[in-house]
Amino acid sequence: MKINFTFFLLLIVFSIKAQDFSSINLQSLEDEELLSLFSEVEKDSIKAEKAARVYLDRARKEKDTIKMARGYDRLARIFSHKKNIQYADSIITISQNINNITYPGMGYILKAYEYHSEEI
Repeated sequence: MKINFTFFLLLIVFSIKAQDFSSINLQSLEDEELLSLFSEVEKDSIKAEKAARVYLDRARKEKDTIKMARGYDRLARIFSHKKNIQYADSIITISQNINNITYPGMGYILKAYEYHSEEI
């Protein structure tokens, strides 16, 4: 009986820990881990936004334009059409003067997708 109780208690602790999306826990993740986590929880806009915001804030502190574009890229996929278009515009604006294979092109693609989806 004592073993079952201990197992049950550990199960609860680990499940609570797995659901913890506090900024402190997210801050401890590496950049690629944050993006992977975003992909895992993308359907849950609250969790996805938290992961993307931590990534974007870190990119701003580092003044890394590509990382900032990647952060806005993630944010441009989880909200309403109007808000997603604003984030796509942010991608375009911050990356318009850089030579990158992905940006600003991805901003234009996301913006076009949102306008197309809005019409459907």
